[in-house]
Amino acid sequence: MKLHRGLIGTTLSLPIFFALKIASGVGLLKIATVYLSVANLSVFFQFLLFGALLNMVTVGGIQNGFIRLIASSDSEVSDQRAIKAAMVIWMITFFIACIPVILLRGPVSILLIDSEVGSWAVIWITLVTFMGGPGIVLCGVLTGKGRAPASLLAQGIGLVAGTAACIVFLVKGQPLTAATSFYTGSLLTLPIAWILHQRTFAILLIDKSGYRDEIIMLLKYSGAFIFLAVSTSLTLFGLRYVYQSIFDAEALGYWMVAQRVSDTSMQLLGLFMVQLFIPQYAAAKTALEKTRIFQKSWLAVTVILSIFLALFAIAPELIVHVFLSEKYLPAIYLIMIYMLGDIFRGTVSLAMHTAFADGRLIRYMGIEFSTTMLFAIIMFSLIAWQNTRLAPILSYAGAYGTSFLIVVLLFAVTRLKPRAGAGSTAQ
Repeated sequence: MKLHRGLIGTTLSLPIFFALKIASGVGLLKIATVYLSVANLSVFFQFLLFGALLNMVTVGGIQNGFIRLIASSDSEVSDQRAIKAAMVIWMITFFIACIPVILLRGPVSILLIDSEVGSWAVIWITLVTFMGGPGIVLCGVLTGKGRAPASLLAQGIGLVAGTAACIVFLVKGQPLTAATSFYTGSLLTLPIAWILHQRTFAILLIDKSGYRDEIIMLLKYSGAFIFLAVSTSLTLFGLRYVYQSIFDAEALGYWMVAQRVSDTSMQLLGLFMVQLFIPQYAAAKTALEKTRIFQKSWLAVTVILSIFLALFAIAPELIVHVFLSEKYLPAIYLIMIYMLGDIFRGTVSLAMHTAFADGRLIRYMGIEFSTTMLFAIIMFSLIAWQNTRLAPILSYAGAYGTSFLIVVLLFAVTRLKPRAGAGSTAQ
């Protein structure tokens, strides 16, 4: 009965937390578009995305691997060693990532908004984000031990607090302070997770014992994640810097709005992949069963993303009025092109997670990295030859459309092979 209740709690907590994240994202988007100018909107979102990048690498990208390690642990001693190893990685990451970013705060600010005016925000966002590392570790312990609702509660409280603080400064028209205050909510996650964990803070302290095996194992899990997170994010930040330098902050603001709308559906896509597709695909015993799961998942993903585009196309002005503001009516067609790219991206993402479920990390990384590079190439080409402000929008749809065609072609070729020679039929 206890296991049954825990399963129900976990099942309910996931959509609730996801809805909370969406509410936070949509709420901030709406308030930011109302109270900030288009130029200041780009400043706000650039620093918000900067913090999101730091948050992904705060503990070296070991989050998923750490949860797996805790879940497979069979003793309190193993738990302690895994926790200590995670803390070692967090400290190492602090010195090799946090300190250099602070020292380079001026260039980082210039990269983000083409000005050093945001240098102070770089410092505070970096410090606050990295100080949330132990909270991430404790939430990982809760999740790994089957207490996902408690973990999501701790994260949810931090999210609500950060969102509330952010809204206060958005209303005041202070984009840098708003972005910085959003990440202060993560500081609440640690004490809440500690209370829910019902353990002493001593579990987070590092002693003289060696954790080499655990550290190596965690770093293997994080390698692919870090590579994609850093390479993709830095490429996009660089593209935004070049785009803003050639055009202006207002043009960048319209691009950022279209991207933020896309990010909402991509969060749902990510939840689908992690919670439904990967467990089912990895558990499949035969190539035929894997093929059927891939096909059903592709159909579900494509239909869901197509519905999003159709709903927006039916009443774009109304949706922009409700969730954005009148200033962004000119961005309607940009959003629609981006949402078309999202449909293509759904298939590409399915191919990526198929490779992940099969343990083919090189293929997993290669699909996303090559698509990102294709995005950059198309964008630079459009700017160089046409000097068009539509370059990032068309490049997004073009890059994922091309990858979509490649995935479909490879899947068709694989299906034509003799059944006995089939391995992973998804690609």
